[in-house]
Amino acid sequence: MASENVSTPIISVCELTKAYNLYARSSDRLKEVIVPWRTWHKTFWALKGISFELKAGEHLGILGANGAGKSTLLQVLAGVLTPTSGTVEVRGKLACLLELGAGFNPELTGRENAIFQLQLSEFPSSQISSKIAEIEAFAGVGDFFDQPMKLYSSGMYVRVAFAAAMLTDPDILIIDEALAVGDIVFQQKCMRKLADFCQRGTIIFVSHDPVSVKRICNRAIWLENGQIRELGNAKEVCDKYVGSSHEELGKSYDQNASSSAEVIKTSELPQEVAFLSEKATSASEQMKHKIALLTSKESWAFDQKDCIGTKEAIILEGSIDSVDGKKTVAFE
Repeated sequence: MASENVSTPIISVCELTKAYNLYARSSDRLKEVIVPWRTWHKTFWALKGISFELKAGEHLGILGANGAGKSTLLQVLAGVLTPTSGTVEVRGKLACLLELGAGFNPELTGRENAIFQLQLSEFPSSQISSKIAEIEAFAGVGDFFDQPMKLYSSGMYVRVAFAAAMLTDPDILIIDEALAVGDIVFQQKCMRKLADFCQRGTIIFVSHDPVSVKRICNRAIWLENGQIRELGNAKEVCDKYVGSSHEELGKSYDQNASSSAEVIKTSELPQEVAFLSEKATSASEQMKHKIALLTSKESWAFDQKDCIGTKEAIILEGSIDSVDGKKTVAFE
C-alpha cells in the first residue's frame, strides 16, 4: 500500500445496483425456467445507483433504517454478493466482520477457524503461531477457544470473529453491526482497538448508533430505500439522520394522538398535575403541564410518548448517576 498514490481511492464504487427477484410461490421459479418468455416475479432493488469513493485513512460510517440496503452494500464490497450492475474496485487487503459467524465453520474450534482465516489472508506460516496467541488473548473466551464454535454463545462468536478480523493486519476493515451482541466491556475494548486501527487503516462501519459512527468515522453515508440520501461529513450526516428520525417519531405520535379518542382524566393524575391540566388553556400553561408530566416520576407519563420543546435548546448528552429503587422514569 505504500507504493499507492495517496490520491488514488482505496475503494471506488460507481453506479452500483443490486436487484432480487421476489416470487409469491416457490413453484414460480420453475415456471420461469420452463417458460422463459414469461415472468412470475417482482423485482426488488436493494441498491440503486450507489456511487462514492473512499481514500486510504478515511473511515466511512453507513446509517439507515432496516431494509435500507446497508448489509447488501457491505456484502458487495466484500465480494460476497455480485452486483446486478455497476463497478466496485477495492485496492488493499480486506478483512470483514459481517453477519454473526459468517465465514466460520461451526464444527471447527475457535483456534482452527482463526488459523483458517489467517491462511486465507495469506499470512506467513512462520508468524501464524504468534498471531494465534494474540487472537486468543484478545478474544478472551478461555478454554472455549479449543471447543467447536457451535457450542459458543453469540458473544463468544463475535469475540473470536472480531479478534481474527482485526489481527490479520488488513488495510480495510468492514464491520456490519456485529459488535452489538457483545457485552459492554468487550464493546469498549473493541472501540479502543478500532481507534488504534484508524491511525493506520480504513474502516467501513455499519451501525444504528450515530454516536459510534461519529466516534469512529470521519465520513458517512445515509442510505434510504437503497439510495444515498446524504453523503459527507460524519457528524453532519449523523445529525441529519437523527433529526429525521425524531421527525418521523413526532409524525407517528401526532397520527396516533389524532386517531385516539382516549382522554386523560384529571382524576387519574397526581394532584399537582391535575391542577395544571385543568388550568392549561394558554400555550405557556400547556408547556408547564407537559413539564409537570415529565417530572412527576410516574411511568404512565411516558406511555403518552410525549415530548416538549421548540428546539431553541437541545439536550446533547445525559447520564443517570443513581436509581433509588422506587418507581422511576424510563428513558429510551
